[in-house]
Amino acid sequence: MSTVAGLLLTGARLFDARGDLRGDSVLVCDGRIAAFGPRRELELDAACEVIDLGGALLLAGMTDTHTHFFEWARRRAGIDLSGAQSFDDLLTTLRAAAASVPDDPEWIGGGGWDPHFLGDRGRFTRQTLDQVFGDRPVFFEARDYHTLWCNTEALRRAGVMDGRAEAPAGGWIGRDAAGRPDGLLHETAWELVRTARPPVSDAVADRWLDESRDALHRLGLTGVHCMEPMDVLAHYRRRADAGRAGLRICFHTPLEDLDARIERGEASYAGRDPWLRLGGVKVFMDGSMGSRTAAMYDAYPDGGAGTLLMEADELVAVLDRAAGASIAGTVHAIGDRTVDVVTEAIETVRARYGGHLRHRIEHAQCVRATTVPRLAGHGIVCAMQPVHLEDDLPLLDREWGAAAARAYPLREMWDAGVPVCLGSDMPVATPDPWHGLRLTVARRGRDGREFHPEQALAVDEALAGYTAAAAPAGGREADLGRIAVGMRADLTAVDDIRGEDADTWSADRVRLTMVDGAVVHHAV
Repeated sequence: MSTVAGLLLTGARLFDARGDLRGDSVLVCDGRIAAFGPRRELELDAACEVIDLGGALLLAGMTDTHTHFFEWARRRAGIDLSGAQSFDDLLTTLRAAAASVPDDPEWIGGGGWDPHFLGDRGRFTRQTLDQVFGDRPVFFEARDYHTLWCNTEALRRAGVMDGRAEAPAGGWIGRDAAGRPDGLLHETAWELVRTARPPVSDAVADRWLDESRDALHRLGLTGVHCMEPMDVLAHYRRRADAGRAGLRICFHTPLEDLDARIERGEASYAGRDPWLRLGGVKVFMDGSMGSRTAAMYDAYPDGGAGTLLMEADELVAVLDRAAGASIAGTVHAIGDRTVDVVTEAIETVRARYGGHLRHRIEHAQCVRATTVPRLAGHGIVCAMQPVHLEDDLPLLDREWGAAAARAYPLREMWDAGVPVCLGSDMPVATPDPWHGLRLTVARRGRDGREFHPEQALAVDEALAGYTAAAAPAGGREADLGRIAVGMRADLTAVDDIRGEDADTWSADRVRLTMVDGAVVHHAV
């Protein structure tokens, strides 16, 4: 992917958060936007390469602001269970996979299973997987990324079967009626298996990441914000240093690394690496709606109200320690009670350290009306994933009752001035931004039912959620997110979908993707 010294993108409709821009052309030189406007007014070198976009909409490059990119890359190389329509269908997929993978003791992975859709929760046991895979260690992430399904051999290698390993704070090991591990590791407990697996070699990681990066380019994505373990950061750093990244990455470090990060003096959103920047410290404060672990004010049908994974004063202490080293908080909060606890904690820390740090709430799925002005007033970034609406719709009313009306209140938050940016949570959901845009603008489920359409964003606003709003959420507003002279030439060209029915939007409408002035995808 070599940069073209002089390249003109013309025949386009130019758009960024300011609206439609004057002109039809962007001139790219040395990886940056050198000029834009009407083609007839631009001074061009005779050797300048020209690409006519045929009336496409040209945007700043799109960024997915909440991902587990490496896990998505790993899952793409593993066994995909997301297409199963029943438990028996899932078993058929597993048996076919077991027959095709090598018969050796290496780990076998995959994911995408959804117990809320499939039912038959009692059949997600280690014994079920033992019957299919025998003593080969296997693990499968649930679609919501909060539960890991393992066979006996995987649990044995992780020290779970003999009791040598205990679940870390915020997680638990599922057990059967006899008290033995049942095969399910919940929340942070699946770290037991992750750390028991052998490290991924550089060669394998590069193959996964190259293929997955190219797949994102075909979707029109030029950057991702990642929430992943430190061993993954090592791969990203190695690739950035070697000029192999091809994606702008903002990496939020895990809580267990905070003390070491403070010692290293790595502030949030600092540095000058064009490919890799560090964001905040990732803190989990609750679970998910489907597992009934998102902390709510009102009870779930089973009488519980979810779980805060640490007390409010503990969170304040963590964020205070981080802020003292200029590290922002990046806090997972889904339930309305959790969002309030996190908001109050950030308010407390801001009162001491000021407002220069970009604290973020990840997901902010259920937000009370009284919380919205507090989020706006303190500039708390909310990284949201409306793409989950499609899967959540069958569950929202059942699990959250009246509070479901406060799920994804995007219109209200946007109008109040909350810094909202958009993403997918891949591999929990598809990284396809056009699918996410459809659900942001149309808010329709698979059955066509609309969910509080008054909370939808307009198309231009939704596009900004992946571009102009994504850049400051990752500390990159100085060089990404807009079409302006001097900005890095990360650009996405797509058919002008504005005014079309949202059901017509898809990734095959992407015409061109450019990263750092290099054309990395061009649909002929």
